Amino acid sequence: MAAERLLDGVLDHGQRLIGPAFLPAEVLSVVRRCVHQGVMTPGQAEVVLGSFLSLPIESVDGREVYERAWRIAADLDLPVLYDAVYLAVAALRGAPFWTADQALQTRAQELPYIQLLPSTEG
Repeated sequence: MAAERLLDGVLDHGQRLIGPAFLPAEVLSVVRRCVHQGVMTPGQAEVVLGSFLSLPIESVDGREVYERAWRIAADLDLPVLYDAVYLAVAALRGAPFWTADQALQTRAQELPYIQLLPSTEG
């Protein structure tokens, strides 16, 4: 999977992982939904939980993040702020933002730091 290879490469090269303060709640909500819908067993979810929580992710928060996110959301005509917060964190820290969301990448393609994960299909 492209995301796993990217993560392994980042960690192998001692690069930093950064994200907004709500990243853990967002990731773990998806895992919880997978368990609730029967897509993942509770045991599998525990493995994912432990793996995710052991990642050295720097939490980025504060007024500057949300002000930048607000401007990005307005510029890109995004209906909600969540994606814009991730983009703001990347912009403020001079970091690439990797996504599998083709629609977001297309909408934000003028931002030099947004990168689309390679497809693992076909």
